[in-house]
Amino acid sequence: MSSIIRAVVSRRLVAAVTPARAMSGDGAIRDAGGVLSDKEKAEENMYFRKLQQEQLKSLKKHHDDEIKNHEDEIARLQKKIEEHKGKIDTLDKH
Repeated sequence: MSSIIRAVVSRRLVAAVTPARAMSGDGAIRDAGGVLSDKEKAEENMYFRKLQQEQLKSLKKHHDDEIKNHEDEIARLQKKIEEHKGKIDTLDKH
């Protein structure tokens, strides 16, 4: 029994320091089956779901920032266009 508990603790420590681990390897706990296996599967799925949500949130923020930067650049360039048009109007008056 203590070997199962050590395996659970050991696996959690590895998961804590290795956020992008492969999900294909099942490990000894899953091979044993039972409640611990189901609980671990649920915790692992929840961890990766949370990680994916954080990554999507970060990606959305990145795209929002990019859009804001492009809009600012468009506004700056439109202002420059208006300045140049004003200079042309001034030259046409002479």
